[in-house]
Amino acid sequence: MKKYLFLVLLFSSVILSASPRIIFENKKFDFGKILEGDSAVCLFHFRNMGDSILHIKDIRPTCGCTIVESVKRTYKPHEKGIIKATFHSSGRRGEIKKFIRVLTNDSERRIVRLEITGSVTKTWSLEPGKVDFREIKRDGIVEESVLISTELLDTISVDSVKAEPCELSARVVSQKGNKVKLKISYDSSSLKWKFIGIVRFYSNIPHGYKIIIPVYATIKQEKPEEN
Repeated sequence: MKKYLFLVLLFSSVILSASPRIIFENKKFDFGKILEGDSAVCLFHFRNMGDSILHIKDIRPTCGCTIVESVKRTYKPHEKGIIKATFHSSGRRGEIKKFIRVLTNDSERRIVRLEITGSVTKTWSLEPGKVDFREIKRDGIVEESVLISTELLDTISVDSVKAEPCELSARVVSQKGNKVKLKISYDSSSLKWKFIGIVRFYSNIPHGYKIIIPVYATIKQEKPEEN
């Protein structure tokens, strides 16, 4: 009887001590350098190194630019798994650092944070990045030039240049290889106080076929004459 009781207690202790254990090969994935508009697929390999069933309760990216595919939710002891995430770079530039939280039933690793890093390069350059006429006088025409360039093409093919509202205009004044110079003009005769407009530049630049150039201006406040 004592021997039977001992075996029951031993078996119970083994059951109670059994637990899952999620171990990732690498919790950080560096996708390197990509062009803006491209996507990067990031793979995180893991294994259940415990002695009971591992449950993946939830996977939560911290940014809408990162999409995680549906993965299997339960893993037997020593079974391998992969979390596949796709980072979409549209509208992102420069150094990237994004996170994914993985919720599990591992008592020591209930939340595992995965990290995605890399760099997104623009496919085009705009100098200056905006047109700000700052303070101007009413009933005058002001102009400024901007330069659009790309390293991906030998020659930029311009489809069209559009400006709005009607007081704003833009035209190509020079084009040489992978560089295009625009002249942006604004007629301030109808400006009451502040102006905001945009110029749309359409071309064959990869992932930059439509470049939006913001334009700003304000009326210069004249000081009242002293008596």
